[in-house]
Amino acid sequence: MFTESSNSYTLQASSIATEVELSRGLWLAIIGTDKIPPHIGLLYNNGYYSVSVKKVDAGAPLANLLKAIERSSRPTVFVKIKPKEDVSKTDVAAFFNKYSPLSVAQLPDNTPASCLNPIRDFFAASCSPEYGKASFVFELLAVAAKQEIIEVCRSLYLRDHDEITLPKYTYREISHNIKALQGNYRLTKKTEGNR
Repeated sequence: MFTESSNSYTLQASSIATEVELSRGLWLAIIGTDKIPPHIGLLYNNGYYSVSVKKVDAGAPLANLLKAIERSSRPTVFVKIKPKEDVSKTDVAAFFNKYSPLSVAQLPDNTPASCLNPIRDFFAASCSPEYGKASFVFELLAVAAKQEIIEVCRSLYLRDHDEITLPKYTYREISHNIKALQGNYRLTKKTEGNR
């Protein structure tokens, strides 16, 4: 289901049969697989959790995310995670609410804050401390594969629904992408304010 090489990672994914499937359980969402790096979010029991340049989503309706993906036909992979520990009593929102919208600011360990940080924190606290070492989604997926908790992968808007190979990326690419998105977001807000 997940394999990696020195410069890429591959997921075996099939098309989503029904969106209801995504409303149950724990899913890692890799949104915009055509971008480097992609955006990472978490789906949990019909809620969407994410930190982006614009805002923090801590339990937003899943339907809102799916509409946004549909509007832009954004290629997305959803990885269903079946944790060995019961996470039903975990306050998922708390892991996201402690973050602000993304900027190029550094975390205390001198790495850029990214959309993966609250997800990594959630997995480290509720599944295994080993996830706390993951700096990129492919590292988090490698731990999940090693622990055999990846249940299934589903996709939307992929050309080849059976397999997707994504390039590994760096902190520099994360920072560059956040800076570009911040510029676009500020420009959009300024334009909207002039109307």
